[in-house]
Amino acid sequence: MSVTRLLNIAIATLWLLVLMGAFILISWQSQAAWINQLDGWVRDQYLLGPERRFELILTGYEHTDNSHIAITQLEALLQDIDDVQKGDEVSQTKRVAFGQLVLLLRRNGNLEQALNWTQRWLGFDSRDIDALLTRALLLMTRPNSLPEGELQLALLGAKFPNSLTVASGRATAYASIGQLGSAFRYYVPFINYSANPLIDSIGDLVVRDWQLKTKPTDKTWVKNNRALELSYHKGEIIDELTITFHSGMNLDIEIQETQSSQELPFLSRQLLATNNGTYLKNAGSYASLSLKDFVVKQDITIRIETRVAIPETLAKLLQSNMYPLVLAQLEQDQLEQDHFEQNKEARLIYQELYNARQP
Repeated sequence: MSVTRLLNIAIATLWLLVLMGAFILISWQSQAAWINQLDGWVRDQYLLGPERRFELILTGYEHTDNSHIAITQLEALLQDIDDVQKGDEVSQTKRVAFGQLVLLLRRNGNLEQALNWTQRWLGFDSRDIDALLTRALLLMTRPNSLPEGELQLALLGAKFPNSLTVASGRATAYASIGQLGSAFRYYVPFINYSANPLIDSIGDLVVRDWQLKTKPTDKTWVKNNRALELSYHKGEIIDELTITFHSGMNLDIEIQETQSSQELPFLSRQLLATNNGTYLKNAGSYASLSLKDFVVKQDITIRIETRVAIPETLAKLLQSNMYPLVLAQLEQDQLEQDHFEQNKEARLIYQELYNARQP
């Protein structure tokens, strides 16, 4: 074969490659919208689908208060996302679904089922603090496994001595078996603004375990002074602003707005509106605030503050019908010489805190 023929074949091949590349480029550009639609559909079905399904279950439960239906739906959801692993995009939804299911089973008195689902929860994430606390609490409700539950709580307390979540979990477990004085003492280090900087005391500002979703997505936001601030200008449209709170703590949430008298119609989920205009998030709940399709009529800065709220168990211990029982146990504990000063301090703090909450 002559050199000229070889050269012609090489040139033809080169042109063929150029034409193929151009065809692929044109096809890609013309199908970009279709590819984006396909990507959106896949994301909606396999990533956002479980989250929306979970939200619908919670919404239905809020409206009907039918825990049996919610339990059945949560069990079905967890079965459908059984192959989701820790770290996957849907893993947070799976985690909170486990927590909500176990909570409802506990409230209904289905303790064995709750323990079984807690074991599956730990199979998904063996280091989940809420799951570990829940398992210990459930073990303490059974006489034959009480020592094991106490041991697990003690180990968690030793590992996380500055965690209000762990302290509250221990308090809840002991309150459930009638040891009210012991339950209160676990809260003492977190009352009156502890000098320990590692401790989030009751009343402290916190920004932790938040998930912010906003459209337009390029909106700048800052965590200033342990709060969330977003600024918008007149004429802007807030397509969506959603803040999800995953924290295991009870939170007091306050929405503040500056430079405008325009009302902010936030929609709340799993939050209790209080008399002073704030919202209360209970520990273990999956709560959110949403603002959608909102037209900004004046320049505005939205500031959202969250403070550590009084845990649910502590609030119950401070109720008037519990006061004589808790005080009697604290006074009895004070007789123990080994911990006389600590028990005396706990009794005085309890009385002071109870009196401060009286009308």
